Amino acid sequence: MPDSDQARTPDAPERVDEVTRALSDLSRLLDAEEELVRVLQRGVDQATWAIPSADLVSVTVVRDDRAETIVANDERVREIDAQQYAVGEGPYLEAARSGETVRANVERATALWPRFARVARAAGVASFLSSPLIIADKFAGSLNLYSRADRDAGPPPLRVAA
Repeated sequence: MPDSDQARTPDAPERVDEVTRALSDLSRLLDAEEELVRVLQRGVDQATWAIPSADLVSVTVVRDDRAETIVANDERVREIDAQQYAVGEGPYLEAARSGETVRANVERATALWPRFARVARAAGVASFLSSPLIIADKFAGSLNLYSRADRDAGPPPLRVAA
């Protein structure tokens, strides 16, 4: 009778099949994520076109409790978002905590999130909006609009059906 290690050790063809299945599953996952990025980028492009005051637009997603700007219409917005995540304050983080759309101008933001406001002002941003993206009743991220104009309005929260 073979010992227990030898009894369950798969042979080479079984291992190859398992690895092939795992790689195939990974490929499907990556394809789905790549498609999501394309859809989100299309949404950012549409928001930039449809909302004249939206000079900078990004989408933040949350994965494993970590925020990441997944798509943007300009590299400057990636820098603004990255600073927001780094200092731990700003409209995206408030939208994430509250589940509500956050609209403010930089003057108001100075009292609420002084470190974020300094970064936004230095980038030429005068007002912004962060609207939660809800997927299957769960917070998944936010749509972030930044304007050079001093505005304090924008669209309602977005809900994506799953």
